[in-house]
Amino acid sequence: MSRIRRSPECALERLKPNEKPVVKLVVCDIDGTLIDDAGRIPARNLRAFAELRRQNIPYTLATGRMDRMARVYVQQLDVQVPIIACNGAIIRDCATDEVLARQALDPADAAAIVAWMREHGLDFLCYSADDVYYPAGSQRIERFREFNLAMQQTGQQPIQLCPLQQVPTDTFLRSLVKILAVVPDARTLACVRAMLAEKTHCSGLLSGPSFLDIQDTSATKGHALRELTAMLQIPLAQTMVLGDHDNDVAMLEIAGIGVAMAGASQPALAAAHYRARAHHASGVAQALSCLALA
Repeated sequence: MSRIRRSPECALERLKPNEKPVVKLVVCDIDGTLIDDAGRIPARNLRAFAELRRQNIPYTLATGRMDRMARVYVQQLDVQVPIIACNGAIIRDCATDEVLARQALDPADAAAIVAWMREHGLDFLCYSADDVYYPAGSQRIERFREFNLAMQQTGQQPIQLCPLQQVPTDTFLRSLVKILAVVPDARTLACVRAMLAEKTHCSGLLSGPSFLDIQDTSATKGHALRELTAMLQIPLAQTMVLGDHDNDVAMLEIAGIGVAMAGASQPALAAAHYRARAHHASGVAQALSCLALA
């Protein structure tokens, strides 16, 4: 394991002071952090993770995606540690397909949210650990159809996409871990957040400019990071996390080293110790080479 190396050529912007821990675990967000705008892992990032592997520093991913949409990156990076998916609602060992931890929505909250979304004509998706449910006319589900087509062409298991029934069953409601709401403007975002505060015990975090991830208040990347480090018997103070948006704040706040990408949301920057280059400029590789590697 290696200590933080401070080097002028790193050019990382320091945002707030922190200790100099030994890095024993690296946890990286995917969208807006690990991958470029075309959905690819830049070559420099691939080489940086290969160097972590060579130095026996474990690493994993923490994403708002369901884990099946992250498996392609798990394979490319040869991730051996369980990953955090659905913003912390799921911790899964991708090698065995075992769900190690799961934080579901309260069924009453899920029913209230689905009814409100329908009443107000918003596009939304409902996630269980393995399936995605969509209302009639959803545009967001097209991303999953495109993903499934790519998976079929490579011989991998597609995600089960299910039309949302007009009257949701108890079994369905109890299976949900996340509801993604498409919020095209600030007014819609404010309305959804007001509804959550009035009708549910859920929180909503932005995972992108127009996507609000609605989950149980205890389902955060930070909570999942605590669980994962306990499983691995690694102190939180010896973790390094990388992210870019509001849904990364909970893990950026508690890690020994928190790195936000250039262009990250203000809450993410406020929670981080360092700012690296943008995701499309291999900011992850910059941070790993400056902070985690000898």
